[in-house]
Amino acid sequence: MKAAVVLLTTLAAGGLPPGYEPRPVGPSPAYRPGAVGPLRPPRGLPCGATPAREVVVHVELFAHRDVVVVPAGIGVGRPRRRGAYVTGGACRRPLYTLEPTGVIHVAAGRRATVGSLFAVWRMPLAPRRLAGFGGSAVRAYVGGHRVTGNVRRIPLRPHAEIVLEFGGYVAPHHAYTFPGRV
Repeated sequence: MKAAVVLLTTLAAGGLPPGYEPRPVGPSPAYRPGAVGPLRPPRGLPCGATPAREVVVHVELFAHRDVVVVPAGIGVGRPRRRGAYVTGGACRRPLYTLEPTGVIHVAAGRRATVGSLFAVWRMPLAPRRLAGFGGSAVRAYVGGHRVTGNVRRIPLRPHAEIVLEFGGYVAPHHAYTFPGRV
């Protein structure tokens, strides 16, 4: 249902980009992980006021060629929700999500990485582990180009399109059209 809402919102906002191939959300709960894990804060990522300035990054996850949802509420303390979206909360970490679209908000000037995102999310990420999936190699793409090395060290740069894949290939997107940008 959440994936259908995201797809309909995308269509209403101007349609799908050329070459876009819709992928289904995976068939089990492992493809829809929750937004928060243990309450102990990750080192160096305190929960405080919403950053005055921030940048956005888009992260897509795939396991066995199906979508793994990056949920709303990552990095938001006691999130208030309206449907699939987060409308507020007690505090925000320097990186957080408000919607289940893979858009990550990062405090401007903060050096954040994919590893930082997974630390705040409390999900595992390693060369052969992606969230609840393990055994195959995790492949990474930034702007549609393959990136080798430690996937945890990929920087969350403004308006980057980052794709992580596990257990099957999905042609990575080169860019993401962020809401409000034409």
